[in-house]
Amino acid sequence: MYPVVQHGPFAGFEVIHSYTRQQAIADGVLINLSTSFPNETRMFKWNVCCTDTVWNLIERASDQ
Repeated sequence: MYPVVQHGPFAGFEVIHSYTRQQAIADGVLINLSTSFPNETRMFKWNVCCTDTVWNLIERASDQ
């Protein structure tokens, strides 16, 4: 049996799959900008991430 969501719009539904931010970073789906750019992201309370698609756009723009 799967856990049931307790709050929010999906309350009462079973969770059949979850994918954490930590897993997405480890898989390369999210890029943690806070580790690569600590000075630029130090003003934020939480680590700043972007998707790998956005990161590829940034890299291509910086190459030009």
